[in-house]
Amino acid sequence: MPIKVKVLGNFDITEKYFNTALHITDIPKIEKIAEKAVKKFADATPKDSDFTAESWGYEIIQNGSKGVSLYFTNSNVKNGVNIAIILDAGHATVDGRWIEGKKYLDKVTKEIYDDIMQETWEELKNL
Repeated sequence: MPIKVKVLGNFDITEKYFNTALHITDIPKIEKIAEKAVKKFADATPKDSDFTAESWGYEIIQNGSKGVSLYFTNSNVKNGVNIAIILDAGHATVDGRWIEGKKYLDKVTKEIYDDIMQETWEELKNL
């Protein structure tokens, strides 16, 4: 037995909501989030690596109709190796010893992600 669905009216309000949601691009708000995140990355970076902590930054790229991308960067690179990454993951030394990573990026990345999701949710609730 087939199922028949009959819809009356239109989806104008729903379409307007989703179109508005897709085009929320408040750059100053994104910059505020990014600056707070950079501070969190810097605070989480091991204290014996001040230069790495001071090297966090961000880049905002507008992708036309696809919205905005937010990238976090760390400019402390030596011999093509990003120091923030090896501080987190660990690395071998010249004489073959292994330096265990500090595992600091996962926790702070989750905190930042949660902050961004909360900001986004608040913005969507206000539409």
